[in-house]
Amino acid sequence: MLPGNNHNNQAWSMLRAGDQSAMLLLYDEHYTGLLNYGIKLTGNRELSAECITQVLIDLWDKRKVLPEVTNVRAYLLTCIRRKVMAELKAGRMREQLICLPCVNPVCPPIRRLSAPPPRKR
Repeated sequence: MLPGNNHNNQAWSMLRAGDQSAMLLLYDEHYTGLLNYGIKLTGNRELSAECITQVLIDLWDKRKVLPEVTNVRAYLLTCIRRKVMAELKAGRMREQLICLPCVNPVCPPIRRLSAPPPRKR
């Protein structure tokens, strides 16, 4: 094995060539750091782990079109950040959809807890 970044670059090249063992190398080398970064962004270990898994699956699925990178760690951190932000945004969208008034007659109507402030002209 090569030390440091050269080892990562070799694993990246292997991944781009379709070598399944490269996924294991990248996972072993970067999982803990990616997980810690995801937890720092979200405060949620499970969400972070799911995002890492999804990023690794996406990398494998897109291995034939992956770019050459000089810093694999930075590339993976960027992928995780984007995936986490997309998941958080999707979660907010789901929350907004859940909070929409229901047209189902079984649901109780949504009431305001206080009157809105009077309008000033």
